[in-house]
Amino acid sequence: MKKFNYLFTVLIVTLLFTSCLVDDEAPQDGNDQGPLVAGFSDGSATIAGITNDDEYTFDLRVQVKGPSIAEMQGDVALTIGVDASSTAVEGFNFRLDQTSITLTRANNYLGTLPITLLTEGITAPVDVDPVIYLKATSASGDNVVANGSLIRVDIAYLCNSDLAGTYFLTTVRDNGPDAIFPDEEITEVDLGYYKTESIYRWAVGSIAPDQGFNFFDVCNVITVPDQDLAQGFYSNDVYQTLPGSVDPDTGVLIINYAVSFGSGDVTCTGTYVPL
Repeated sequence: MKKFNYLFTVLIVTLLFTSCLVDDEAPQDGNDQGPLVAGFSDGSATIAGITNDDEYTFDLRVQVKGPSIAEMQGDVALTIGVDASSTAVEGFNFRLDQTSITLTRANNYLGTLPITLLTEGITAPVDVDPVIYLKATSASGDNVVANGSLIRVDIAYLCNSDLAGTYFLTTVRDNGPDAIFPDEEITEVDLGYYKTESIYRWAVGSIAPDQGFNFFDVCNVITVPDQDLAQGFYSNDVYQTLPGSVDPDTGVLIINYAVSFGSGDVTCTGTYVPL
């Protein structure tokens, strides 16, 4: 991956590591004798929706895996349960329309379990985002057991967000004059999730095919998640310095972020005035 070095500073990083290799041809005693395990494919997920009394359905991935999966023939019936450590309330924050699923060889023992986010009676932002913990409680099949591991499902309740459009952008930076872009485009990636067209002092397309950065809008509070520069084209870090804001009356956005360089990070504040 490329590294954009400000003022052509070169950073040399030496990685020291040790490894233990096993000959692929060497027999591994008992390697294929253990049971197959069934459960969720991921350890965490996030489900989000605008609090407009609508319901939003998402799919959580489940699977069977293990060393002898290639020899597996019959179906696997997997049962899912809600763990008591959940802070989300079933029937108020979420709903499981099914708590079991059959995984088949024809589908490579992969499947999805639907979960529905409920928003009726909820007003965003909430004080504490509720969390669902689910786990596979049982599995039926030849030499198959439920893995029992928890998946953490974070619930994000969103306010209505409509920030896509064209803006007059002024970026104040701590290492030089302001950067002015009179027709900055912001596009919506997903609910409450957006991408800018430019970053820092660089004009669109000057350093990469897509050099915008991403940000979230949650009830008029803007958050810039940690990311790599120019959609990963460079490995320089882009990160938030302070929470940003959306003025609900004027539509003006304030976004605070920094870009890392070998010579020192540059802090920026972008003011986006809608056109």
